[in-house]
Amino acid sequence: MKNFSALARATRYVCSTVLVAAAALFALPAAAGTIYFTDGRGLTVEDAWLKDGLIHARLPGGGIIGLSPERVARVHLPSPEPEAAAPPPDNLESLARDIARRYEMDEKLIAAVVRAESGFDPLAVSRVGAMGLMQLMPATASDMQVADPFDPEQNLDGGVRYLKWMMSRFEGRVDLALAAYNAGPTAVERYGGIPPYRETRNYVSRVMAAASR
Repeated sequence: MKNFSALARATRYVCSTVLVAAAALFALPAAAGTIYFTDGRGLTVEDAWLKDGLIHARLPGGGIIGLSPERVARVHLPSPEPEAAAPPPDNLESLARDIARRYEMDEKLIAAVVRAESGFDPLAVSRVGAMGLMQLMPATASDMQVADPFDPEQNLDGGVRYLKWMMSRFEGRVDLALAAYNAGPTAVERYGGIPPYRETRNYVSRVMAAASR
């Protein structure tokens, strides 16, 4: 009887633990975003925005934290994708092709990245400060010496050079270069491949599929 009672108590404990874990899982937002840090870590957030020089993030469990933009590689927030993407303006599409050729990069790949990042909107600004056609974060724009990220040629030139740098860093692996563009190169190195972030994996698949058409 003692053994039976102990077994019953253990069973109740396991069941209650599973229920608590399940409740916590379902309490997470259905469409969470991710902040990717320069050290390769990722943080799930409900929302994020730029204010007073800091990136503020609302956490799924409640509470808001402020982060220095220098610590952040990229921020991705859920947003509905258009049912049918409008064709890019001819001048921007031609400019993207020219700059891709300038740096010996695949023209279709660059076009696919621009489409995924901004939909070919040169004035696009994310809530956390990513700017222009290739959605350069301020630190990346500075690293690539992009003085005006809203100038289409400067933005494309900096973004293509950055992606080419990622291609070199990851020995020509397009999938890893795209993952690095999305989540930061340290995240790729930390995980030894495409990081286990749903947003990053979807991004890589989407861009590579578009570039192959």
